[in-house]
This record gives sequence, C-alpha cells and structure tokens, in this order.
Amino acid sequence: MPNHLSFTAAPTSRINKRPSKSSFKKGITSPVKTPPFVSRSSTQHKLDIIATNVPFETDYIIPDALTGIKYLCEKMFTPIEMDKMHRNKIAELYAAQAAIPRVILLHQLHSLCTTNHTQVDRELADICEKGYLQRIMFHGRNEGDFALMLAQDFKGILEKLKASESEISGAVENFEKVLFEKNGVFTGVRITNGQNSELTKTNISTLCSKGLLTLDHTFPGSYAISLPNIGTFLRNLRSGRREILRILKKQQFKEILEKNLLERKLKASLFSWEFHLHDIYGSGEAERFTTPVGPGIRLTS
Repeated sequence: MPNHLSFTAAPTSRINKRPSKSSFKKGITSPVKTPPFVSRSSTQHKLDIIATNVPFETDYIIPDALTGIKYLCEKMFTPIEMDKMHRNKIAELYAAQAAIPRVILLHQLHSLCTTNHTQVDRELADICEKGYLQRIMFHGRNEGDFALMLAQDFKGILEKLKASESEISGAVENFEKVLFEKNGVFTGVRITNGQNSELTKTNISTLCSKGLLTLDHTFPGSYAISLPNIGTFLRNLRSGRREILRILKKQQFKEILEKNLLERKLKASLFSWEFHLHDIYGSGEAERFTTPVGPGIRLTS
C-alpha cells in the first residue's frame, strides 16, 4: 500500500483577514456529510486515498479509484434550490442536467487522491479489465486524452437510444457486438480498421450522427468512442473553468479564501464548485493552500 502524502501549508499567505474567534475552536466540523459509500475506517482496499484537495471536507478517506469516480459524479452538479425557483425553471434545470453524460477527467481523479498517481492509474486499468469502467476519447486542450465513465452508465445510454429510436437500434446493437463481444468488456478508446468491418457504412454514419463515434484523426480509418451531448459537457466545463480563473486573476495577489469563492454563484456552468475546483487543481492551473482562517486558492502562474 502506498504511503499517504500529507497536505502542507504554503509558507506564507498574503490574504489579509482578521481571524474570527470561531476559527480557533477545536474540531471544526464540516457541514457536508461524508458520502455513504466513503468509509473512514476501511483498511481492506488496495488503495487508501486521503482526499486533501476536496472543498468542504479534508479528512475523509476515498478507499479506491472507483469510489473516487462515483464521488465526483455525485458532486457534478450544483444543487437545485427548489424553494427559490419556479417549477418550470426547476424542470428546465433537471432536463439540462439529465442530458449531460456523467463523465470525469483523469486529472480530476488525480486531484482527489494523494496516493501515487501511477498506483491510481494501475487500479483504473484493473477496473477497466473487469468491466466497471469505460474510457471516452477527448481531443481538446486541457482535457487530457480521455475521460472516465462508469460502464453501467455507458451501457444505459446505449439501451436508452435503442428504446427511444427504433430506427437506429440495429446500428447500436452492432456497435455493442463490436465493443462487448469479448467477455462483455471493452477496454479501448477507439474502433480500429479491423473492427470497422463488423459495422456497415450506414451503421458508422448513424453512430456518428448520434454522437457515439467520432473520426479519430490520429489513427486514419479509425473511430473514437464518444458520447451524445459530450459537447455540452465540455462547454460547461470550459465556461466554469474560465469563470473561476477570471475571479482569481482579478484578486490583488491572484488568490482568494475558498469560503469566499464558494459564497459566489457560478454563472457560466451547471457544474458545482467542487467539480470545477478538482478540474483546475488537477490540471495545475490553481492550487489549494492553508491559511489561519481556512483553505485558500491561488493561481499557479
């Protein structure tokens, strides 16, 4: 089992704020409860990951990479304020959230874990082989090479497409045969030339139009696995990232107390503060540090 990495404070902070008396109370408790699938006392997992970059809570244990993925998916969206919105607006937000695929980026998972990242990557390879995880190809700056999605969610998208649009069910079924013909598990991120022969040109055209395939320019003649509405996911991710980075750039020393940031309302994204903060921490664009009055966030460049 890899050694835990401890979180250390920055030598100095230029955030000038008089600490309140409550700041010195012993044992301040986070208002957010630990997710039910997170165990604080588990010692029987291959990984023992201390989540030190998580807003609100800094002491719970993520027992393995799969739990970390589930945690980030659960925290993906900003909670809907039911008592402050008209029912039509609530329905609109629910529909918008439901349309976005539940995926996370690899660097978000890395930001959640203080374990050696190589060990995390090994566990990801293992759960891919066991059929718990589906990797999705991305071709974009700062998103890395691929995203991670629970295999059950990916298969659920395929089943939903077959049920809702009967005219494409044949193409989707052939797609499933190509992906899952070997032990019901697909560990790759693209369909190669040899696998393409199992799909007709019409099948490929249909799958591309529905967002399940995209032409992979890095491998001529191959197609990368994709998702419907992945563009909406990326737009929200990038818009929220830009908004946070703009806020930090406007601060005198390019840093802000985390609690002051979280008091604001994200205007450009459906995603939660926590989901975005793991994005900018994992990508290295900002870092979290400690101050006498709570965690702070600052730009790294």
